[in-house]
Amino acid sequence: ILTTNGNTSYCNGYITNEQINGDTLVRSWSIDEPIPSYLANVAVGPYTHARVDHTSIISGSNIPVWLISSASDTSSFKNAFQNLDDAIDIYETSYGAFKWNKVGFVAVPFSSGAMEHTTNICYPQAVLGAGTSYETLMAHELSHQWWGNYVTTESENEMWINEGIAVYSEHLFLEGKYGYSTYINNV
Repeated sequence: ILTTNGNTSYCNGYITNEQINGDTLVRSWSIDEPIPSYLANVAVGPYTHARVDHTSIISGSNIPVWLISSASDTSSFKNAFQNLDDAIDIYETSYGAFKWNKVGFVAVPFSSGAMEHTTNICYPQAVLGAGTSYETLMAHELSHQWWGNYVTTESENEMWINEGIAVYSEHLFLEGKYGYSTYINNV
């Protein structure tokens, strides 16, 4: 991906090569596991990333976590995602080890919804300043790394596998983080 004018690319997988020539940045990306085509992602903008790695509760291995945004949104992003470690632990305990090479969330300029692109989840920039108010959206999109991205559908008629289990996972996160009464109140 070739970018200029202070823009940077972030994609599925990991960076295999990076070349800087003046104002031009060329990044090559690779993902080792097959993914459904609708989960392929290229995000380009005036981005940087905060790396806040996580230790797998199952394997003890390092899971790189990238929170990708403009430099001015980095603190808000970290604040909004302060319970991401708990969500990863809850899902690994419930669903198994995290299978991808990173957890990535990229702040994009839309105001609602998100998209569970494998290792590069698009997340609405508009909600970053709300603290943990949207953490069920974070938890929902993260759960797709197990349900929808790793285990996926054959046709749109099976979308309940992706979305139904992701909604269930929001509740699983709330119960694991805040207890049974919070789970019940949310349901």
